[in-house]
Amino acid sequence: MKSTKHFAFTTPLPPDDLLARLPLELDAYASEHRLRDGLLFKKTEDGFRIGLGQAGHSHGDWYFATMERAGDVTYIQGEIKTDPPYESDNQPKWKTVLDWIGIGFLALLCAIPILVIWLVFGVKSLIRKLRGLPRELTREEILVDFMTTRMGCTPNSPPQ
Repeated sequence: MKSTKHFAFTTPLPPDDLLARLPLELDAYASEHRLRDGLLFKKTEDGFRIGLGQAGHSHGDWYFATMERAGDVTYIQGEIKTDPPYESDNQPKWKTVLDWIGIGFLALLCAIPILVIWLVFGVKSLIRKLRGLPRELTREEILVDFMTTRMGCTPNSPPQ
């Protein structure tokens, strides 16, 4: 899986309370911040996953977190990864070359609609700037903001 930075948090909430609050708080946060893709939640054996948004046609960026309770503190740590992983790494070279030729041909066919879409999003960004609206948050900023403001966690550095 393609991975980005490591994120770690602490909270006074016990793991069961945290897992019970996460889905409700994620829905409220996504609605409040008008996140197009929403934020998804999945409980795992040793923690949870938060879906932060789409990363392609059938992939998504997820925060894979594990939890550990020590005394009065729950430690949360994990990484943002793209899931499911890309599986083109195991293809023979000739198939990869044919794939790139096909992609190049499709790119030529789609150049004009792609340019139009790019212009529309550029205008959207310009309108946001002119209206004084804040810029859209990155996946990492959404995660840290949600975990600190909604869930009351404290960010800390990952273990070495």
